Amino acid sequence: MSTPNAVASRRARARAGRRSIILLLLAAVLVLGISDWISDGITQDWWFGTGTLTVTSAPAGARVVIDGTSRGVTPLTLDVRTGHHALLLEHPWHADLTRSITIDRQQQIEVSEVLPAAYGTLAVASNPRGASVRVNGELQMGETPLVIDPMVAGRHQIEFRLP
Repeated sequence: MSTPNAVASRRARARAGRRSIILLLLAAVLVLGISDWISDGITQDWWFGTGTLTVTSAPAGARVVIDGTSRGVTPLTLDVRTGHHALLLEHPWHADLTRSITIDRQQQIEVSEVLPAAYGTLAVASNPRGASVRVNGELQMGETPLVIDPMVAGRHQIEFRLP
């Protein structure tokens, strides 16, 4: 038979054990919270998961920006946190393209885009004036000085010919 002191001692040890477990759990939550804060939310991947995003573009080599962070160039496959995201494709000779995407846990999404051509203005002059102008071998209407608008962005071969 147990004495009252022995029973009280066992109860005290049990309470101390429960307190230790509670303190250990609180410490673990604190450590996870701090690591999440320091690592910019890596534990969200553990809790909410990721999906796979594959991005291709025509032309290839477009910069892929997700939620304001550059992630690489097309073609590109990467893991993305679940949820809603802003996808931006940038190419030096094409207009930027923005898409809104939603990805679920373990979902695989493929985004394939044809980037629209960007346009600019080409102003040419010659000395002496009055030269004919060819752009990529195509004769342009008029003589220098000449403004060609719109002009597809990119590399072009420009030739001047005086009469």
